[in-house]
Amino acid sequence: MQPSDALVVTSFHPDHYELYGRRFLETYIEFMSTPLVVYVESIEGIPSCEHDLITFRDLTKVNGMMQVLAMTNFPAARGKLWDGDTLDFRFNVNAFCRKSFAQIDAAFSHQAAGGKALYWLDADIEFRGAMPLPSVEDTFMLYLGRENYHSCASFIGWNLTQSCWKEYFDKCWAIYMTGTVFALREWHDSFVNDFLRDVLSVPAVNLSESLKAEGACNVFDLVFSEATHKKGALKKREISGESGKPDE
Repeated sequence: MQPSDALVVTSFHPDHYELYGRRFLETYIEFMSTPLVVYVESIEGIPSCEHDLITFRDLTKVNGMMQVLAMTNFPAARGKLWDGDTLDFRFNVNAFCRKSFAQIDAAFSHQAAGGKALYWLDADIEFRGAMPLPSVEDTFMLYLGRENYHSCASFIGWNLTQSCWKEYFDKCWAIYMTGTVFALREWHDSFVNDFLRDVLSVPAVNLSESLKAEGACNVFDLVFSEATHKKGALKKREISGESGKPDE
């Protein structure tokens, strides 16, 4: 599989561009060579960052996105349980579904264009070198597993030449559109990915299987040395000087 067959996808809200999106794009352009598609909510929210590697798409135009955002616009689906002020990311489907819809749209458009490999990278990642993208040639899915916890969805790879690719992304779309996500134990994208991988029994490789990746650890940084994932409140802490804790 040649590098030109690959595509990287990410997404961020326009309000988060200065918080972490800018550094993601700046360091991606500096160190990476794979084409990147960035989903941003609304054309007006697209940052003034032009580069041959980068294509911006409007997330609000993705099929089903606005319906699901409307369907999940209530406190529990935003992670606010029992009228409390604390956010529980495990149930914040309104936020995390956006990642899934960006991935679904990118998968179908890239496969239709003859693409073979799709990679997701969270937009709060910062590169410090050329990060090799692991090959998906011998499997369908690459993921970052963690013992006694859900996987980390900061990085995922899919092989769009595998026969199961369409069923996987069709089912991912249907989980949200039908409200089936509310029947899962947790409602965020990492749990959805784990559920689909297990239920569909797709060929998959856990990139962190040989590591001591337990609980809510930052497994991305254990696997990849050329970049760091500023997960949870870490990105806010670096700007504000406040302490924080991981959220997924």
